[in-house]
Amino acid sequence: MRFNFKQIASVLASIAMVGSTIGIAAAANYPAPFVQNGAADVAVIVGASSLGSDSVGAANIAGDLSTKLAIQTASSGTTSSVTTGGAESVLITGPTKLNIGKNLTQSKTVAITSSDLPTLLKTESYQSKDGVSYTVEQKINLGDELKYTLFADTDYMNRYPTLGIKDPRSKTVLNYTITFTKALESDVSAAGRMEDIENTDITLLGKTYKLLNAYNYTSNLKLELMGGAVSDTLSLNEEKEYKIGDKTYKVILSYVDSTYAKFNINGEDTVKMAIGATQ
Repeated sequence: MRFNFKQIASVLASIAMVGSTIGIAAAANYPAPFVQNGAADVAVIVGASSLGSDSVGAANIAGDLSTKLAIQTASSGTTSSVTTGGAESVLITGPTKLNIGKNLTQSKTVAITSSDLPTLLKTESYQSKDGVSYTVEQKINLGDELKYTLFADTDYMNRYPTLGIKDPRSKTVLNYTITFTKALESDVSAAGRMEDIENTDITLLGKTYKLLNAYNYTSNLKLELMGGAVSDTLSLNEEKEYKIGDKTYKVILSYVDSTYAKFNINGEDTVKMAIGATQ
C-alpha cells in the first residue's frame, strides 16, 4: 500500500533547522506551530562545526520556548531520533550539508525508517483471521520539493520573512509506505472481499486501525482503514453502550436480514447498510 500525504506531517513540521553560520537572536514569543498548547513542539538543530554563538542562540531559543525543547548536534553522516514535547522527531542529516536553496533529500538521501523513528515507524506484526502472522515494515520518503529557503508568505505568520521549508502546496511532501515482508494472503468471497483480512486490526504510525473492508480487485488491492473503531456482535433489538474517546454511544440493532442491517445510535436511526458500509 502507498499513501500520498499532501500536507506536511507532524514528523516533519516539528523540526526547525539552524544553519551553522546563521546568527540567531533569542525571542520571547513564538507562534504556532513552534508552540502548541503552551509547550514547545520543535527541535533546534545546530551543526557539529557551528560557531559558538550559534549554540548560545539555540540555547536561548530553547529557554524561551520551554525545557521540553531538545537541542541536537548534527554530525556529518549520522542520524538520531529525539523526543520533543512528547512527539518523536528525526534529525535530518547526511554527508551533504543543507545549505539555503537545497532540498532535504540532498542531505537525507535514503528513506526514514525505524532506525530514525523507532516508535512511529516500528516494525509491526499483523495477524489475519486464519492465524497467519506477517511482519509489517514502515518507511517515509521525503518529497523532492522540500527546499530550505528564505521566503515570505501572505498566508503565514503575518508575512514575516521566514528561514525554513515552505509548504510545496500541490507537490508531494512525503510518501509513507508499508511493506508486508511476505505476501498477504486471504480467501476471497464471490464478491471479491478478502475474508481473512476484513475486520482485523493493524498498527500503523503508532496507532491501531480496523481493516474495515478489503477488496481484491484484478489490478490492485484496496484496504479501507478506520481509526477509533469498536467491534462487537449485537442481536436484533439488543442495546449496548460503547465509549470511543470521551463520547458514549448507545447502540441498538433495530433491523437485520441476510443483506442489510440498521441501527439506532443515541436515538437516531441509520440507513440500511450492507456489509462494510459506513455512516
